[in-house]
Amino acid sequence: MGFWSTLLGALGFSIGIPIGLLAGYFFFIYRRPADVK
Repeated sequence: MGFWSTLLGALGFSIGIPIGLLAGYFFFIYRRPADVK
């Protein structure tokens, strides 16, 4: 059980970080033109 918990945790971490960065990046770009106008 501990092995699967560690594996799923590492998998979720390695997938969650890039998705979070990508979402933040797109949110920053999407929001910036609204601030400029």
